[in-house]
Formats: sequence, structure tokens, C-alpha cells
Amino acid sequence: MIRERRNKDKLASYYRKFMEEGIVDPNVHPWVADSWQRCRAMHLPHETMPKINKLSREEIIAHQKTHEFIVKYVDGLYEQSKQHFNIHNLSMLLIDENGYVIKNYAMPFFQRIIEDIQGMRVLEEDVGTSSISIAREHNVPFLMFGPEMWIKDSHSGDACSAPICVNGKIRYIISFFSLDQNDLPYDLLLSLLMTMKYSIEQHLNMLEAWSINRIMMEQTAV
Repeated sequence: MIRERRNKDKLASYYRKFMEEGIVDPNVHPWVADSWQRCRAMHLPHETMPKINKLSREEIIAHQKTHEFIVKYVDGLYEQSKQHFNIHNLSMLLIDENGYVIKNYAMPFFQRIIEDIQGMRVLEEDVGTSSISIAREHNVPFLMFGPEMWIKDSHSGDACSAPICVNGKIRYIISFFSLDQNDLPYDLLLSLLMTMKYSIEQHLNMLEAWSINRIMMEQTAV
């Protein structure tokens, strides 16, 4: 969901109001408000990043091997846009449909908070309200401002995530994060995200079409 720039001081006050009094200000985005309430019901810690569900080292290697075809493609997209990530101190995650991080790209944001996010699960029940959980739940791109995130340590940056869909089903999620920026160029961030989303979806659709054609040819040849 494309959103207008919000006043972060006000957003921070809404967050404090909810954490201290349990009251949701009517100006809080309804999807964010619903997520906050679920996180509160789960008693998720909100000050710092909790210990997160993570794959073992062997499972991470197998996980990346399973998704090798898409990792190589996203690697190429990232290399073409790396200057934008470096200039604006952006980070990116490639996440599978079950919420596990396949690979991270230029990750100053998470390196400051946790040691290594690769192989970790980043669903709502793990890290609370995030652009990832909102995009996954509602199957739409979502821009989230720092003070809307459940984990307070994440409030200095913004995030934007987009589901990667094939035939209406989420296959992956890509997520961008900014670090300590007050004047992040949101237009650039959203344009880059949506361009990558479209490109990956077209790539997956092409691979699926090739797979179907190959199966039909094999069946015809029998």
C-alpha cells in the first residue's frame, strides 16, 4: 500500500500510548493496529529483538539450495541497483512464503540489532508488527514507518515489503529497510521495490510456463 509521509513524532506518541495504556489511537493504520493488538495478546517483547526461530546451519544451506534459482536472479537485480542501496543506506531481505529469510543484501539495519538474520523466521509471531507481516497477511506492498514497528529498536528506520506472487499465491517476499534516515526518498524506494517485484514475478511466471511446456512435451512423446 502506497502511503503518504507521516509525522514520526505523532506516530511515536501513538506507539507509547498503546504500550503504556493499551489504547489504539484512531490515527493508527487499522492493519497496524490489528497487528499491535495480536502482538500484545501473544505477550511479545517490544523493546529489543527477541530470540528468533532459526534454521540450523545445515538447514540454511539446504534452504538456499532449494531456492537457488531465485537467489541467482535476485542477486542480478541487486547488483544492477546496488548504488541506490549504498547511497541511501538501504538493506534488503529475500524471504520465502513461510517467512524464513533466504538471503540478506547490504544489511546494516539488522547487523546492528541481531547477529545474523539469514535463516531466521520473521513472521508476526516472531518479530511482531512489521512491513513483512502486513504485506504477507494482506498480499499487498506495504510501506511502514519506524514508530509503527513492534520492536522499539527498529523505530529509527522505515521499511517497505512486497509479496512476490504467481497465480495469486505468495511465493516470496522482498523487504527493504532504511537506517536512521529522516529524509528517505520514498518515491525511489517504492519505485525500486515495485520494479523488482514485477521483474521477479515475470521471471517466475516464465519458469512455470517452461515447466508446464516441458511436461506436456514429455507426455506427448510417450
